[in-house]
Amino acid sequence: MKTLLKLNRIGLLGLLLILVYVLLPQLSMGQQSKLWNKQLIAIADDNSRPGLLRFKPGLKISPDVLFKEQKAAFDLSENDNMIAYRTEKDTLGFTHTRFHQYYKGVKVEQSDFFIHEKDDMLKTANGKIIPGINLDVNPTYSENDALAAALKSINAEEYLWQNTDAELMVKKQRKNESATYYPKGELVLMSISESDIISASNMHLCWAFDIYTHKPGDANRVYIEAKQGTVLRTIPLSMNCDPSVASGTTTWYGAYNFRVSKSGSNYFMKDDCYTPTWWVRNWNGGSYAEYNDVDNLWNASSNQAAVQSMWGIDKVYWYYKSKFSRNSWDNSNGDLIALNNATISGSVNNACWNCDGNVVTLGAGNTSAPTDDWNTIDCEGHEFTHGVVQATAGLHYNKESGALNESFADIFGTCIERYAEGYANADWTLNEDRNSIIRDFVNPKTYGQPDTYAGTNWYVVTGCTPSNGNDQCGVHTNSGVQNKWFYLLTDGGSGTNDNGDAYSVSGIGIAKAEAIAYRNLSVYLNSTSGFAASRTGSLQAAEDLYGVCSNEAIQVGKAWYAVGVGMGETYYDQLVTGNLGWALFALTYQGVNTLTAGTLNTTVLSGITVTLRAGNKVSVKSPFDAASGSITNIKTDPCSFTAH
Repeated sequence: MKTLLKLNRIGLLGLLLILVYVLLPQLSMGQQSKLWNKQLIAIADDNSRPGLLRFKPGLKISPDVLFKEQKAAFDLSENDNMIAYRTEKDTLGFTHTRFHQYYKGVKVEQSDFFIHEKDDMLKTANGKIIPGINLDVNPTYSENDALAAALKSINAEEYLWQNTDAELMVKKQRKNESATYYPKGELVLMSISESDIISASNMHLCWAFDIYTHKPGDANRVYIEAKQGTVLRTIPLSMNCDPSVASGTTTWYGAYNFRVSKSGSNYFMKDDCYTPTWWVRNWNGGSYAEYNDVDNLWNASSNQAAVQSMWGIDKVYWYYKSKFSRNSWDNSNGDLIALNNATISGSVNNACWNCDGNVVTLGAGNTSAPTDDWNTIDCEGHEFTHGVVQATAGLHYNKESGALNESFADIFGTCIERYAEGYANADWTLNEDRNSIIRDFVNPKTYGQPDTYAGTNWYVVTGCTPSNGNDQCGVHTNSGVQNKWFYLLTDGGSGTNDNGDAYSVSGIGIAKAEAIAYRNLSVYLNSTSGFAASRTGSLQAAEDLYGVCSNEAIQVGKAWYAVGVGMGETYYDQLVTGNLGWALFALTYQGVNTLTAGTLNTTVLSGITVTLRAGNKVSVKSPFDAASGSITNIKTDPCSFTAH
C-alpha cells in the first residue's frame, strides 16, 4: 500500500531515516512503528520534514545543552559528542550554530549538523549524524609517516610552502605571521564510500592533510588510513573551469578609477586601503611578479588585463558586501587576490580557485592580447564564489556536491555580472564576453549539460570513482540542473522536461532568487549535500525570507519540479488505500501534485478526521468508505508544491 510520507508523525520518521542513512521509500505501518524514537518525538513538531527537524514551539534550550540532554533523540552514544565550530547571526534574527560530531574525541569528517534558533527558541535543525560508530581511534601510523605517504601520492614538482613568495602571501592574507601552507595532520574518521550512503560500517581512522602544490598549481585534501598507511580518499580543494574552452575577446567597461600602492618610483596593483586588500599580480610562469607603472596611468597594453581583474575584484567584493553583508569570500575580510597571465594544469585557457592557495588564478589565453585573458566578470565572479562556497557549505568537489559547488559559482558569477553592469545587459550564459560560451542557463543541453535530473546529458555518479579524467564525476556537467532551476525561478518559464512532466513557473526576479540561493548555500547545505538537500534547503530559505506558503516558496518548489529534482518520491503523485486513521488523532495525506484515494478498499475509520490534500487535484474513487463518526476534508492547495 502506498501511504503518504508527509503525515504528522511520518514526517518525523522521514527525519529519523535521514539521520541513520536508511533509504526506505515505502514501509508498512508495522515497519514504521518499529522505527520510532520517543525522545525525538518529545521535542519535535509534527510538521517536521525528511531532512529538516522542526522543534516544538517554545522550546528554550541552548544547542550545546540540547545535545548533552537529548543524546538518545539523536542516536548518539556515550562516546559521541557534538561540538560547535561556528555560530552566526543573520539579518532575519536567526542564529545558526554548526556542529561536528566527535567520536572518542576524534572528528567525524562527514558529519555536520545545524541548529537554527530565533529569540532564544529552537526553530529547526538539519544535517548529518552518523550513529553506531565502534572503532579504535589510536593510530598505528604516525603523522609524519602519514604525511610522507600523502606527499608520495601527490608527487608534485614543487609544493606551495616551498615558494617563498606564496608563504609571504598566506601570512599577509591570514593576518598571521605563523601561517603556512605546510600541511598539518588532523586525525579524523572518514568514510571509504564514494557514494552518498555514509554509515558507521564504512568509517576509517585517518590522517587528513591539506596539500597545496605550486608546480603544478593544485590543492587536495588527502586522507591516509591511520592503521595501514594507505591513501583512503583524495578530495580536490582547487576548483577550476572547463579547460576545453576556446579563446576570444573581452568586453571592457570603459574608464576605471582605482587605488594602488607605491614602492620607490613604481606603482603596483595592490589596494590595501580596504580591509580586505585587493591585489592583482602577474603569475609570470609561476614566479609571481608585480604589475608596475611609473606614471600611474596604466595605459600600456601589458597592464590592461590587470586593470580588468582589479575592476572585477571591486565588483565581486561590493556585490557580496551590499547584497548579503558578507565581508569578502571568507566573511572574515580575507584578501582578494587574483593572479593573471597564468598557466593552469598545463592550459592557458582555464581559471581556478585554490590552485595557488586561496586566490584566483586566471589563464592567459592563447595570445598576448589582454582581451584574451580569462578575467571576464562572470568568470572572475565564478572563481571567487568558489571561495565563498569553501567558507560556507564546503561542498566536496565531486559527484552531486561538486556539481552544486560549480552551479553556485555559475549562479553568483552571473549575478555579479548583472550587478556590475547595472542589470542593463542581462544574459544567461557564462564567458560570453570572450565569444566562447561554456554554459547556458536557459538551454544547458546546448553545451552538453542536463536540464533535468538524471535526464539527457546527465553524468551518472552512481558507482563513479572521482578523478580528473572524469571531471570528478561530472561536476561541470551536472551543474546544469541547478543552473536551469535558478533561471526558471528568476525569469519563469513553461515546458516539458525529460521526464515528460509539464511545468509552469512564474519568475520571482533576480533579487529574490539570489537571496534564496545564498541563504541555502550559507545556512542549510553541508559538505556532502546533493540536489535533494539543495531542494530542501532552498525551500526552507524561501520560507525563512518570505513566509510559509508564500508565492516565492511555491515557485521554488515548482522550479525544482521543472528540473526533475524530488520527483522520484512517492508523495508527489500520491495513492492512498487501505484503512485511513491507524493513529488516534487527525491525519493529513498529501500529494505535492495529485492525490488519489481509492481504487482499492479504502476506509476512513470511525472517529478519525482525515484531510486529503494536493497541490493540483484530489480524486476519490470507488471503493471508498467513510465510517460513521469520521470526518474527511478534501482540498487543493498550491502550497503543497513546497512540501517534502
